[in-house]
Amino acid sequence: MARSPRKHTTSQPVDPVSLDETKFWLQILAEHALFIGAGLPADNRELREEAQKFNRELNALLARANKVQNQRQFMELVDESICVVKEFYHFKRHLLSMMLRCRLGGFNYPLLLDHVAREAEYALGLFESIRAGNPVFGDISQPAETVFWLRLMSDHAKFISHLLDPSEVNLIQTAREFSREFDDLLLQGRDFESMLGNRGKVPAFSRFLMDVRVSTVRLRDFKAAAEELIRQCQLVGIIPELLADHVRREAEHFIMVLNVMERNKKSNSMFNKVEEKITDNSVLSKNEVLVEQKQQPAAKVDYKPAWDKISDNLVSEEQNDDIVDDDCDDEWYSSQFEGSASANQAIECNVSADNQLETAEASEEKQPKYKWNSKWPRPLGTT
Repeated sequence: MARSPRKHTTSQPVDPVSLDETKFWLQILAEHALFIGAGLPADNRELREEAQKFNRELNALLARANKVQNQRQFMELVDESICVVKEFYHFKRHLLSMMLRCRLGGFNYPLLLDHVAREAEYALGLFESIRAGNPVFGDISQPAETVFWLRLMSDHAKFISHLLDPSEVNLIQTAREFSREFDDLLLQGRDFESMLGNRGKVPAFSRFLMDVRVSTVRLRDFKAAAEELIRQCQLVGIIPELLADHVRREAEHFIMVLNVMERNKKSNSMFNKVEEKITDNSVLSKNEVLVEQKQQPAAKVDYKPAWDKISDNLVSEEQNDDIVDDDCDDEWYSSQFEGSASANQAIECNVSADNQLETAEASEEKQPKYKWNSKWPRPLGTT
């Protein structure tokens, strides 16, 4: 039974950070209801209707959040959100319990249900903290926060690998490598959580956050690549485009959280500046904490994948041969003697080839390529 919303009489301005976090999690949870409903057995109308009901309620709360104008309206929204999210959390745990007891079929992985239940629990704690008047990210345990998000990222990689068609061998292998990478980071994060608790950071943990950021940006780029390929019908699997977009947005959010934690910014203005940084897909441009490292500019695109340029040592000889003029054959050129007309022609061809290479390199800089794994020699889905 939903509780009546608490009465608020103040009309103070709304904290933009709290409002943005509320909108983010209401949208994430509404999509959870949609995914869960799609994975439930078609003949279980009661559970499917329950999932659809949560989707409608959460979308209605999100619509209200987009129209909030003062603190009173916002706090009433938070109160109602707490009621709905608490019920939704118990619904997810109920489904998980049924599946583990073989009383429910369908296509929802038990780990997926546990995953979305953990996110609902996190959102519930966030809403209750907002209702108590605490600033968002104002006094969090950084090790615990990092562990929470690392586990989500590890789960995402596992889900992707199991939702790809078995024929997508390279993509599956990459997803599994990300899973192992984040499992290792998760273990290290749990050790820091045990050693530090709620105490302040130490230099080793600060370095760990930098490592986490680099890995998360690479995973985010991989998710964005998969999302783009799904949109273009170039990926074989059963991953809906919305799900790919969903996990990519959560990776974006984790990057933002890392920025907030690492820079220890609690003011709204600084939080917004950090949030703007994550729309730039360059690894170094988002990581302003790494001031010792060289910054690389990248085009700012709103939720559009922009890919870092592949390293020169990954360009294959075959690609280089495609760029060079066929008339400038290396064997033929080496057989010519210096000073002849043929040699002059070869030199002209060689210069022309160099110019073409420079033009191609300039074009590559304008159109950065995919880069999420050092083992990839080319952009995925291109020749």
